[in-house]
Amino acid sequence: MILKVFKEQGLVLTALLGLSAFFSMAETAITTL
Repeated sequence: MILKVFKEQGLVLTALLGLSAFFSMAETAITTL
């Protein structure tokens, strides 16, 4: 049970990290353009 919640939280954290990285990359690409 606890492991399942931890797993789901980890998925959410990885998704948030991916989104932030993607947006930072897009921002730098837009500024360079």
